[in-house]
Amino acid sequence: MKTIALAVALPPEHRERKLAPPMAEAAAPEQALLRVQSGTDRPHDSYVAVLYEGSWFWIANDDWQSKRTFVSILFLFTLADTGAPATMPTLTIPTR
Repeated sequence: MKTIALAVALPPEHRERKLAPPMAEAAAPEQALLRVQSGTDRPHDSYVAVLYEGSWFWIANDDWQSKRTFVSILFLFTLADTGAPATMPTLTIPTR
């Protein structure tokens, strides 16, 4: 996850406010499994976008590698989610 996080383009304000831990520089963008862009304006053509701390973060709609990686991560988190066990109804049968 840390390696994947290197491909997130952090806005300078987030670095200054130390909203993310210091990390080494990312690999070349074309080698990254996941490329997350950031900016102050809401993206118009994105696969997924989220507003966080005054900045938009998004995955471009035409970035197939990032889309596949994102969906794979979501799938793995879904498999790992144990959630709260469902409470089954209790059946009480009177006996003598």
